Amino acid sequence: MLTIFSVPAEVQQTLSVMSIFSINAFTIANEHGQTTGWAIFPIASRINHSCVPNVHNSYNSTINLRMIHAIRLITAEEEITTTYIGSSNPAYKRQQELEPYGFRCSCSSCETSLEDTASDTRRERIVELNRDITWHELKSAVHCSRGLPDALKAAEELALMLEAEGIFHLDLATA
Repeated sequence: MLTIFSVPAEVQQTLSVMSIFSINAFTIANEHGQTTGWAIFPIASRINHSCVPNVHNSYNSTINLRMIHAIRLITAEEEITTTYIGSSNPAYKRQQELEPYGFRCSCSSCETSLEDTASDTRRERIVELNRDITWHELKSAVHCSRGLPDALKAAEELALMLEAEGIFHLDLATA
């Protein structure tokens, strides 16, 4: 038997505020990358999502500020966008990752992926290459750099794939 009960207004309001906070909050990390808390940054919280962002944002623990950096040329009439998720995944996975945010992404990459699977194929390869490069880095450290030529080839291919997808954020900087 289903029991229906009403939730007091104060509880509804608290849940609403907590929901808004969780969607708009950013992690605060120390210099070692360990999460130390959450905060709302009024300007950064207003930046919308795109799977092909034009800014990268990160927390700078040294100066205690959220930093927003352009990662490509932004025209005067263009909206400033960041990514809320790992934007290297294929469109269907990105849409799943965005479900908690309560919207369906309609950026150029998601719209193109519906019509052309080449983008998703490239993005799946990007995920593979990121994984392979990490493995090669570990292997290189253990086996005196024998895996380095393979890692460099993978990094070069990764950079080309990221460029083809218009992804110019942290993945490209570390390729």
